Amino acid sequence: MKEVFYFQQPLALLAGLVAFSGVYIFLKASGREGRIVGITRTLFFLLLAISLAGPFLQDSRMIEDQQDLFILEDSSRSSELLENTSMDAENVDIQRKTILTGNNSKLASALKSELRPESKYLLMSDGRSSEDLENVLRKYRDENSTISVLKPEMETERSVHVSGPSTPVPGAATKFTVDISSTEQDEVPVKVTLDNNTVLDSSVSGSWSFNRSFSSEAVHRISAEIESDDRFSGNNRYYKTVKVEEKPEILYIGTESELSDKLSQFYRVTVRQEIPDDLSDYYTTVSTRKLDEERIQDYITKGNGYLYLGDYDKSARHLPLKASKENYNDE
Repeated sequence: MKEVFYFQQPLALLAGLVAFSGVYIFLKASGREGRIVGITRTLFFLLLAISLAGPFLQDSRMIEDQQDLFILEDSSRSSELLENTSMDAENVDIQRKTILTGNNSKLASALKSELRPESKYLLMSDGRSSEDLENVLRKYRDENSTISVLKPEMETERSVHVSGPSTPVPGAATKFTVDISSTEQDEVPVKVTLDNNTVLDSSVSGSWSFNRSFSSEAVHRISAEIESDDRFSGNNRYYKTVKVEEKPEILYIGTESELSDKLSQFYRVTVRQEIPDDLSDYYTTVSTRKLDEERIQDYITKGNGYLYLGDYDKSARHLPLKASKENYNDE
C-alpha cells in the first residue's frame, strides 16, 4: 500500500505566505491585543489558502482477484468448420464446456441451462440456432451475467440446393430455384441440367431461378453441381426428381358453388348430386350432405379422403388417410 499527499491547486498556498509576511509587520506595529488579532487573521488566511489548494490523499494498493470465465463451445455440425482458437489470460480461471454436439442446434436451450447469476461467459459458435436467442440473452442480463460471442474464422465450405414443385401439372409454368450457400461472399461456378440438357453453366452468387412448362405426364430430373474443394463434397451436387402428372380427380357431391370453382384450380372436379356406386376413380370425395357411412367406409379404408361440409352433431369416426409404401414394424 502506498499513500501520497497532493494539492490540486498548489499555487493557492502562496496566499498563506503573504499572510505570514503581513502578520509580521502587524506584530511589529501593534500591542498585545493587536498581536492576538494578527495571529487570528493569519490562521484564517492560512486555512483559507490550504482549502483553496484542494488537498487530497491518493491511496494505491495491489488487489489480486482470481476471476472465472466460462467458455461455452458449440460443437454441432454447423460449427465443425470453425477453426480452433486457444484461449489464455492472466488471473483468469478458464472453464470450458461443450454445450452442443451432432445435429443438435437448440443453442438457446443450451445457453439457458448454463446460466448462473453474476458470471462471465464466452460463447464460441457460428451463431446458428433453431430457437430464438433474444429471450435467453435477456435472462443473462436479468441475472447480472455477461455473455460475449466469439466467431472464429471458418474453413471454406459451399453447398447447392434445388427447390421447386415436385409434382407439377402439364402445361403449368413451374419455377425452380438453385440456392448456393457459402462461407465466403463470392461467386461459385455452377452447372444446372434438366434431363441432361444444360440450363446454366456459369458463376452464381446466392440464388438463381428458371421457369419450365411440361407438356405431358413424365418424370424429369434436375441436377445442380458446383465446383468447390471443401470438406463436405456431398453438398456440392444436388438432384431433384420432378413427376409431372394430371390433377387428381375429386368428386363433389352437391350443387356447383364457389367452393367447387376454387377446387377446380387444383383438381379435376366432377360435380354430382348423388354418390355413385364406384368411387375408385376419385382421389377424394367432398360432400355437402351427410352420406351413408357404410357406403363410404370401404372407400376411406383404402386411403382415400372424405370431406363433409355440412353441420354434424357427432364426432367424426374417420380421418382422411393416404396410402404409404413404407413398412412399419409393430412394437
